[in-house]
Amino acid sequence: MENEELIKKVLEKNKEYAKSQIEISPYCKGRLAQRKINEEFVKKTILENKALFHVEVQNKEFKGKPEKRYKTIFKISNKYSLVIITNYSKVLKVISVYKTSKGVMKKWQNEVLE
Repeated sequence: MENEELIKKVLEKNKEYAKSQIEISPYCKGRLAQRKINEEFVKKTILENKALFHVEVQNKEFKGKPEKRYKTIFKISNKYSLVIITNYSKVLKVISVYKTSKGVMKKWQNEVLE
C-alpha cells in the first residue's frame, strides 16, 4: 500500500477513537517518564493528526499471537519528530513513543529510500 493511502487510512482510524479510548501501555508509561514526554501531548498529537507524514505497518508477535502495529511519525517542530507505535483494537493502544532529531530522520529516510 502506498504511504499516502496508509496515512489516510490511519488518520481515518484515529478519528474513530475518543481521548478516553487511547490507552498507554505500562511499558510505554515507563518510557515516557524516562524520555520526558508528556502523556497528554502524545494523545493530543494522535487525535489532531495535523503533522502525520509517515506510516509503517509492523507485524510483531505479542504473547505468542501475531499483532499488527503502526509506526506513525509526526512532525512536532522543525528539529524534532515524534514516533508513536500503536495497535488498534477496542482501544487505541500506544505501545511506544520516542522523539527523533532532524539528523536521525534524514539518515532513516535515506536507508528507507535505498
